Amino acid sequence: MSSKIRLKRSSTPGSAPNPVQLDYGEVTLNYADGVLYFRKPDDSLGSITTGGSASGISRVITTYEPASTTSTFQVSGGYTVGYLDVYRNGVRLLPTLDFTATNGTSVTLGSAALSGDVVELVAHRVYPLVTTVARNVNSFTATSNQTTFTPTGGYTPGYVDVYLNGVKLLETEDYVATNSTSVVLTSGCVAGDVVEIVAHTVHGLGDGYTKQQADARYEPLGSAVEMAIALGD
Repeated sequence: MSSKIRLKRSSTPGSAPNPVQLDYGEVTLNYADGVLYFRKPDDSLGSITTGGSASGISRVITTYEPASTTSTFQVSGGYTVGYLDVYRNGVRLLPTLDFTATNGTSVTLGSAALSGDVVELVAHRVYPLVTTVARNVNSFTATSNQTTFTPTGGYTPGYVDVYLNGVKLLETEDYVATNSTSVVLTSGCVAGDVVEIVAHTVHGLGDGYTKQQADARYEPLGSAVEMAIALGD
């Protein structure tokens, strides 16, 4: 009689393994979140989203309201390093300066959250073969009355977020971003202000030829085959 083969597993939402507890090539399953975890070559935690609750979702939000002083929070389903936003009482925190998120599973605040605080963790999922979003994050320390900031790599108008000292600014009202290269604030900064510009770049199945464009650019296969037959190839 054959035996069932079972992976290491968990039914607790948000639970993720410590990567050093896994061998290379070994996987473990959180079947509440629909996520497979594995140990990457740099000993960080990698994850693969399966057909669970996160399927088809471009981002997953985990919210905490700690009852006591808390510094470390688990991200439901884990995250890809560099694709996580952290908010405390609605204010966006800055990576490295305000929090550490490098292990793919948890976030540690530089200053512990207090009872009554609201901590929101926004993990952006990256999927192959569908439209995905890459982010280019630029951080600036402003000089007195500075209004213009030029992010490396530019941006696509309408796909840029701007933060001043962690507070999200409103497009048109607080800044102008229309020329794809620079962002201009409506009001000048105070020296030492931190301006963060997050440019989102959309990639995926939409980045290709339509049928009409392909037909106009390339010779239909049938015509090429018919010509080859006519030439005796």
